[in-house]
Amino acid sequence: MSQELRWPSLQSLGFSLLTGSANVRTEDSSGFAGYDLEKKCIVEQETDSPTVEHISGMALLDNNGVNLLTAFFMCILTPRFALVAWAKFALK
Repeated sequence: MSQELRWPSLQSLGFSLLTGSANVRTEDSSGFAGYDLEKKCIVEQETDSPTVEHISGMALLDNNGVNLLTAFFMCILTPRFALVAWAKFALK
C-alpha cells in the first residue's frame, strides 16, 4: 500500500479517538456520582438519602446510556468522516 493511501486510515483513527474521549467528558457531566457516608463507597444512582454526598454530574444518563449514545454517534459519524477523507486523498 502506498504512503498516500494510509492517511485516510490515520485520520479516521484520530477522529475515533477524539470521539472516544468525548465519551469520558459526557459521562462525567451527565452521570451522577456520589459518596455514601454510611456504606463508605461511591454510588452511581441519586437517592434522597441524607447519607449520600454529591460528587459530580447530574442524573441524566447512567454509564450504559452514555456508552450507547457515544457508540451510536461513532457508528454514524466515523464512516462518513472516513469516506470524505478517503475521497480527498485516494481519488486525486
